[in-house]
Amino acid sequence: MTELNYEYDVVLSFAGEDRDYVNAVAEVLREEEVKVFYDDFDKVKLWGKDLYIHLDEIYRLKSRYCVMFISKAYKDKVW
Repeated sequence: MTELNYEYDVVLSFAGEDRDYVNAVAEVLREEEVKVFYDDFDKVKLWGKDLYIHLDEIYRLKSRYCVMFISKAYKDKVW
C-alpha cells in the first residue's frame, strides 16, 4: 500500500473566539516538529488566495488529520 505524502500532519479547525487557546496548542505542536497548518503560521501564503478553494484543499487533501476545537462559538459558526 502506498503512503500518501501530506503537506501537513495536522490542520486545526476552530472558532476565532478560541484563537488564544488554539495558538498555544499550535506552538507546542510546532515545537515538537509536527507539520501543522495554523492560519497564523501561514499568513503570507494565504494572501491573494481564494480561501474557499485553498482551505478546502488543505483540510481535505493536504493534511493527514484534522483536530477540531469544539466550543459554543464553533457550534454557532456558519461553516
